[in-house]
Amino acid sequence: FPGGCNLGIRAALEQGADYVLLVNSDAVLAPDAVGRLIARMEEDAAAGIAAPLLLSREEPGVVASAGIRYSRRTGRMRQLGAGLPVGRVASLEAGADAVSGCVMMIRREVLERIGLLDEAYFFSFEDIDFCLRAADAGYRPVCVAGAVAYHEGGRTIGRRSARRVYFATRNHLRLQARAGTARGRRLRE
Repeated sequence: FPGGCNLGIRAALEQGADYVLLVNSDAVLAPDAVGRLIARMEEDAAAGIAAPLLLSREEPGVVASAGIRYSRRTGRMRQLGAGLPVGRVASLEAGADAVSGCVMMIRREVLERIGLLDEAYFFSFEDIDFCLRAADAGYRPVCVAGAVAYHEGGRTIGRRSARRVYFATRNHLRLQARAGTARGRRLRE
């Protein structure tokens, strides 16, 4: 997955794009979502990555993700707002450590400064890794609650497949080994 994204990112940058929008094949954006993402990034130079509020395609009134919290100390991650009715998430826009890569807009200067997605992840957690690297370089990821996308999730590899479990586990450990705190690594040993 990150290899394919990186191919598209390189092509967009070569053509002079100021922003690059990554969209999974199982995601659908509301007509005004791209404009809202750009507007949010234009008003806040520290917002290096922006994502819409992700709603479930199966249950469009239910939030799938309003950003991601990730503890560098423990490795715990959780989708903010997951399972909440869509009307209850406006206050969650601040405070995300990462956003889902299924729909993610990235400012050109972020890519120029920190590089592309890490292809060693292959499938999953490359988005969180990218957001944490961007944050370390001074660029905040934001979830724009006024922008909406619908995500089916699990179509590429299957929701309950053994491969999904394998990559999720392997990549979660890989991320924590790279991004975790020294104290947190000691706690897990």
